[in-house]
Amino acid sequence: MKIERCALLLAQWYVFREFGPEPREYFGTYGIARDITERKRAEEQISYQAYHDILTDLPNRLLFRDRLELALLQAKRRKAELAVMFVDLDRFKLVNDSFGHSKGTSYFNR
Repeated sequence: MKIERCALLLAQWYVFREFGPEPREYFGTYGIARDITERKRAEEQISYQAYHDILTDLPNRLLFRDRLELALLQAKRRKAELAVMFVDLDRFKLVNDSFGHSKGTSYFNR
């Protein structure tokens, strides 16, 4: 989700004129708003970092578990089957230690 501009309306008042030909004639509205764009961007970044690995920028276990639970619920609701493939990379630490983290990360990002 890309955030353009966000504002939070703190207070809003309706203004009426007590004088004139009409009793309590509506005159206008004014309010106070605060720009919360930076706060929303920070929240979005924190949310992204919570669900993605810092080094590889790939989804982490937390996001996997969340999506798996959603997929299981959806499959149950549709009375459909669901398959999950789990890949375990044995001794991948050896690759990182031998060739460096940047090389190990590049294998994931292909």
